[in-house]
Amino acid sequence: MADVKKYVVIGSSAAGTNGVRELRKRDANAEITLISKDKDIYSRCILHAYLGGHRTKERLRFVESDFEEKYAVNWMKGEEAVGLDREGHKVLLASGKEVPYDKLLIATGSHTFFPPIKNMAGSPNMIGFRNIDDIEVLKEVAKTKKNIVVLGSGLVGIDCACGFLDLGVKVTLCDFAGWLLNKQLDERAAKAYIDAFTERGIEQHYG
Repeated sequence: MADVKKYVVIGSSAAGTNGVRELRKRDANAEITLISKDKDIYSRCILHAYLGGHRTKERLRFVESDFEEKYAVNWMKGEEAVGLDREGHKVLLASGKEVPYDKLLIATGSHTFFPPIKNMAGSPNMIGFRNIDDIEVLKEVAKTKKNIVVLGSGLVGIDCACGFLDLGVKVTLCDFAGWLLNKQLDERAAKAYIDAFTERGIEQHYG
């Protein structure tokens, strides 16, 4: 009988969950472990809809309700991978646990970038827009703060600004770039969005 392979996937977003599906498709007998800081599987692309009150947490989920059972995956929720023992083939977790693997898929995605602005680092009023925990904090902030500054006018920044608009707070959008969505649009195309956001009451500063 062939040895049972141990596969470990780090990250529970679209890449990680699809990795689990593909691994199970290719190897029906493998041991598959999914490690994620998140305690649920949800779409980061629609977090603004949760911020704005248009979706519940349950409606952020994009995998089958029986995902763990269907793909026979051991999901280690709320666990953070902090290192690798490459020679020993182990993932090291913040909790002190070690997870052995034969093959490893790292699907953690990007991370929040905070611009190097003086006195900003470590400020309690500087919050990312990356995961469900960030959104929970932002929803609480919006209850007491009525002026929100969004730094960055890329896809994530635009989503964040729209989510806050739906909560009725004053939004100011700032970017080092000359116009919003500068990686997706030229200046002429961006003007249509800038004008639309101005009509909705978003103050904007570029360049």
